[in-house]
Amino acid sequence: MTKKEFQDLEEHLKTHFSPPPVLFRDPDYRTAIAGYCGRTGRVIYDYGKCIDYLMEDGSDFESASDFFHSNTERSLDYIISSLKPIIMYTEIA
Repeated sequence: MTKKEFQDLEEHLKTHFSPPPVLFRDPDYRTAIAGYCGRTGRVIYDYGKCIDYLMEDGSDFESASDFFHSNTERSLDYIISSLKPIIMYTEIA
């Protein structure tokens, strides 16, 4: 997803859902967005693509995975459940 598409998605969610669902910001994982729920607006992120996004900056898989679990996944505990992003796992470990 390009920066423009990300901004368009953000605007769409703000317009059609009140309060708008949460989008990750830093990092934004915009290339990992798989879609959103049409009923709730919750954004769906592909876990594997989130890791790939982090690895683009030079992290190895283990470091990227540790960062994601420690900083991104754990942050979900502090977001109202009806607004929090959904992490989609496409492979069974």
